[in-house]
Amino acid sequence: MKRLLLVALILITLVLPSVTSAEAFFSLPVATIILDAGHGGKDPGAVGKITEGEQSIDIYEKEINLQLVKLIGTNLEELYPGIEVIYTRNGDDYISLWERTQIANSHPYTPDSSKLFVSIHVNAAGTESASGFEIWRLQKSIEKDFFTTSLSESGVLSMTETLNTTLNGELDAMTTRLSQSIETSLQYNLPVGVKDRGIKEGSFYVLHNSCMPAVLIETGFMTNEDEIRRLIDPIYQQRLSEGVAIGIITYLESLIIE
Repeated sequence: MKRLLLVALILITLVLPSVTSAEAFFSLPVATIILDAGHGGKDPGAVGKITEGEQSIDIYEKEINLQLVKLIGTNLEELYPGIEVIYTRNGDDYISLWERTQIANSHPYTPDSSKLFVSIHVNAAGTESASGFEIWRLQKSIEKDFFTTSLSESGVLSMTETLNTTLNGELDAMTTRLSQSIETSLQYNLPVGVKDRGIKEGSFYVLHNSCMPAVLIETGFMTNEDEIRRLIDPIYQQRLSEGVAIGIITYLESLIIE
């Protein structure tokens, strides 16, 4: 716990872009974090293999995702008393992409709260040599339509098209900050040699349809046996989950102290 707090304090001092007052809707200090363990139930995600002697053992992405998400949640609650952690799934359940974003969007904003959405996955590639983590955010050219979300439907906000565009701009800035904070924390927390593949842009459903800062983290590759062995190692899982949690907390703390 002391080590976690020390690392978080160090990372808070790193340079991050400033936040403008117009971003206040997304950047209030009391936070709800929606943690999304990718796949589950009938959807195993990527399936990798490790060899033990003459035996080949299947390893399922959905299981690694859930293990990591639970560790991230535990670390968040230890680091940030009062934070609310919501899981899109707590067990080996199939949850559709629509349901995942509904869970996130249906949790109400209050005058002193903010929300983040973090989805955890493990990558796959056509080559066994691919390795490392990468962080995905929504493609900047894609705008979210807040008029069709539970935000507008619940009457929390009455928006014009101009305000919708403004909110997308501010949300983009906050997502950039969140992505950078998590990337920096993982760089600091993971062992030397773990490759940082950078921050990338995409149009994943959960990023496009969650009306809050949202990132999707690919924690490694199921097509690389060395990476699979790392990802199922409890010590490495703890370091990775601490890195994600500290990145989130560093981001939140930087908003509070400005």
